[in-house]
Amino acid sequence: MKKFLFICLVAIVTSACQKTDDVVEIVAINSATDTLIATGTFKRTTKNTSGNVKLYNRPNDYLLVFENFETGSGPDVRIYLAQNASAKPFVNLGSLTKEGTFSLTFAKNVDVSSYKFICIWCEPFTQIFGTAELQFIN
Repeated sequence: MKKFLFICLVAIVTSACQKTDDVVEIVAINSATDTLIATGTFKRTTKNTSGNVKLYNRPNDYLLVFENFETGSGPDVRIYLAQNASAKPFVNLGSLTKEGTFSLTFAKNVDVSSYKFICIWCEPFTQIFGTAELQFIN
């Protein structure tokens, strides 16, 4: 009976760990107005996570560009801008729906100098899949 329950639990968790492939807009970088302010490289925490991230200061918002990004699958995976690698405190930048090269924008009401990490967070399992420490450019 215990073996049967274990197999059922594994089947439920495995089937729940799927990402959607929603389209994420790739925003063009305008070299005249967009300034690169930080870069980072993703490292595994609980799931294989790799790729690079670049943060740009733009006239009306910030642009976060993911390059060659990959991570393990999971339900309700989020992108957090966090003050530390434990994702606390954080700003939720939205759901992660894509791998590869893509970008997202977020409002200027965030003091990015206080947030040093991009964390890939699985909400239902409260796990950090991977992090990238932002290295700010002086």
